[in-house]
This record gives sequence, C-alpha cells and structure tokens, in this order.
Amino acid sequence: MADGPYLLHSLSLAGFRAYLQPKTFDFSKKRCLAIFAPNGNGKSSIIDALEFMFSKEGTLERLGLNTAHNKAGVAALAHNMAEEAKIEPTVAIGVIKGKEVANGRRTAIGAKRPIPAIATTLNGCFVVSPIIRGHTLRSFVEAHSPEQRYADVATWLQLGPLVLRS
Repeated sequence: MADGPYLLHSLSLAGFRAYLQPKTFDFSKKRCLAIFAPNGNGKSSIIDALEFMFSKEGTLERLGLNTAHNKAGVAALAHNMAEEAKIEPTVAIGVIKGKEVANGRRTAIGAKRPIPAIATTLNGCFVVSPIIRGHTLRSFVEAHSPEQRYADVATWLQLGPLVLRS
C-alpha cells in the first residue's frame, strides 16, 4: 500500500482485556468513530488494543496493571482467563486505502510480539500519536501557552495561519 489516506477497516480482539471471547468491530462504513457505553463495558479495552497494536513497547501486562489501578472492574481483566479458556490473546486490524485492504495481527503474549507491517506503515504516517490519553493532553495544555498550542496543532495538521499578520 502506497502512502496516503488510510482508514481503519476493522479491529478484532480475542483474549484481550475485556474481550475474552473473539470480537470484531467493523468500521468499514464509519468515517468517524465515537465510543460510548457505561463504565466497565470495554471502551478502554478498544483504545488499549489500538495503542498496543501501534506501540513498540506495548504489553498486555502493562495494560492489565493500568486497569487494576483504575478499578475498571473484573471484566476489564478478562484476558487473565485467556490461557485457561485456551484463547491466544491477540489484536488484529484491517486498514483500507482506496480499495486495498491490508491486515495485521499481533499476539499479546510471549517474548516476541512484533508489530505487523501495516502498523509500521501507519506509524510512519503519524505526525503525532493517534492516541492521546487524558494525562498527556493535560500535560500539553498546562506546559504550553495558548499560542504555542495553536502553533503545534496547526503544524501537526499542516494548517496555515487563520490570519496573516502584516
């Protein structure tokens, strides 16, 4: 797949965080994504799966520890039962560019969890991380003036100035 606009086509989870049983989310008809549900229903698990897919150091153990500390509940730690259920913890994505679909799969256990080629390709397209957690955003806001935040965001999004100064 050549460089260009990519869209998330699908996300499949098995034995990952709140999704012990295999679950596929089809994004092929959705250009924009919003995730909402009551607490303890797997919203963070979806974001963690995407972060895991694109992160060089992402590990299921780290994600599980984060969940334990934020008291998301037993459902968010369903992956701890994956071995007993004989389910290999995995995250898979499908990405579409034009009419081409590329898939990638990453195992969430074991010493070697290489990033799939499509995730590496997408990582090369990101100017900034596609996942910005609340604490990161807060640090960005607190550490920069409004003018600097605007300049940074405009640069990342390749926007020109709204007003030219003379």
